Amino acid sequence: MADQPVSSTDDLIRDALRRAVAISWDGCHKIYVLMDEESFDGEPGRDRHRLLRLDRPGVCCSARKQQHSHFVGSAEERTEAVLGVVKGWFGSSCPLRFVSTVEEDSCFVHLIEQGEDWA
Repeated sequence: MADQPVSSTDDLIRDALRRAVAISWDGCHKIYVLMDEESFDGEPGRDRHRLLRLDRPGVCCSARKQQHSHFVGSAEERTEAVLGVVKGWFGSSCPLRFVSTVEEDSCFVHLIEQGEDWA
């Protein structure tokens, strides 16, 4: 059986996740890939539902409480696991959903524009 082609959205998000320090989701439609410590500290979804540190494997912050979520394996395997988390959040979000990177706590780049589908 031939491998399924990988979508360009997967590639964009996968590339961002390789460089990110965290991801966050507000539990409704805002999904952020936080690219630096400044963005993590000033995380735009202050009403966040989920926050997952990527540069500290194994630690998940949910509602500001420490919980453990283990991502084991190579860096590429961890990236694929986190991509699965983002896809799950996206699938559970309302129709206004979007995925954006955040750098320096104020520079936003949309990976999936608001209301668009995962391509």
